[in-house]
Amino acid sequence: MPDLNIKPGETATLDRVEGELRVGSRARIRAANGRSVVVSRGVYFEGSVEVDCDFSCESMKLEGRGYGSGGNIIVTGNLTVQGAADIDASLEVGGDLKAERTEVGGHLKAKNVSSRLVRVGGHMVAKGTLEAEGVDVGGHLTVTEGVKLGSLRVGGHVKIGGGVISGKIQVRGHLETTSKLEFGELELFGHVRLPAGSKGNVLIAFGRAEFLGDAYCRAMQARGTVKVAGDYSGESAEVSGKLEVLGSLNATKKLEIGGVAEVGQQVKCESISVFGRLEADSALVTEAEIDGEVKISRYLKGRSILVGRGSTIAGSIVGEQVEIGKTQNSLAHWAGELARIGRMTEVQDVYGIVVRIGPYSRARRIFAESVEMDNGSIADQVVYTKDLKLPSSCYLGKPPIKMTTLPEFPG
Repeated sequence: MPDLNIKPGETATLDRVEGELRVGSRARIRAANGRSVVVSRGVYFEGSVEVDCDFSCESMKLEGRGYGSGGNIIVTGNLTVQGAADIDASLEVGGDLKAERTEVGGHLKAKNVSSRLVRVGGHMVAKGTLEAEGVDVGGHLTVTEGVKLGSLRVGGHVKIGGGVISGKIQVRGHLETTSKLEFGELELFGHVRLPAGSKGNVLIAFGRAEFLGDAYCRAMQARGTVKVAGDYSGESAEVSGKLEVLGSLNATKKLEIGGVAEVGQQVKCESISVFGRLEADSALVTEAEIDGEVKISRYLKGRSILVGRGSTIAGSIVGEQVEIGKTQNSLAHWAGELARIGRMTEVQDVYGIVVRIGPYSRARRIFAESVEMDNGSIADQVVYTKDLKLPSSCYLGKPPIKMTTLPEFPG
């Protein structure tokens, strides 16, 4: 059969069309065999059309009528398009949708959707699965079962059944997944709830992110609020908003806290910088730079610990090299330094190999091999085994004690 035209309002019973098919508005297509219609080339719709069967073609196009009652395409069965489906209307597929590229100006509804690229101007609903290299939805996205995507961008809310999104995710509204999600880069402006076991490469949270159990993310930026109901692990974390971890936090490389971090158990990382506030049971690090407030139930332990001027630490400090009350020189700390002018640097018990207490700094007890105190420094008690340097204007609550061995350090 050569190229075929179906008039507006006409009902056509077809089997296989060799060539192109042009369909008028309000037309209806039925299958002669009761199952499917196959078009060897492209299909062009002039308005709303209903297809009461499975339908396959090389390409599909509807343009110029917008979406709504005047331009909806309804396919009651499966829809297969070898090339591009370009529908400037709403598309509803009762079965599965398969295409190389799917562009829908209005809403899209189908069961399982498989397309290299999917672009939807309105809302999209997949009652089964969604598989694509890239998905861009202007409204809301709902996928009842799992997804397997390269990238995802949604202007509204997202609700999916878990799965894998290997590339970048940008969500302006809320994101909810009923099963664990594995993601590449998640950039969130609204609210996300992720089940236990979810993991990702990069999380950038401007809004609120909740992990309902243990979670892993290679790199995290908590610019809004991140809450983890279990343990959190990754390579690095940057907190300029608030991070709450009910379990332990393990960052194999760097943890930087400019906002607030509250950890129920231990913090463990290679390097930690605190310019805001940290609360934890304990902290085990290699290097620590504290230029804010730290509240530790047990101890902060590291090889090198530097406490900036005006900072406060509640809990024991344990380190090889410990310096209390140092004035920072870098511009990164300038605002914090300005806010703390005139404030004492206050710490509790300090255990170390070499301990230096700078000016306008106060420690409760010091246990170290070598201790050096500057003018204006205060310590309630000093116990040392090797060297002690005291200026004329420091204050000791008790005379210093030199011993052959030090008491066992915490941790």
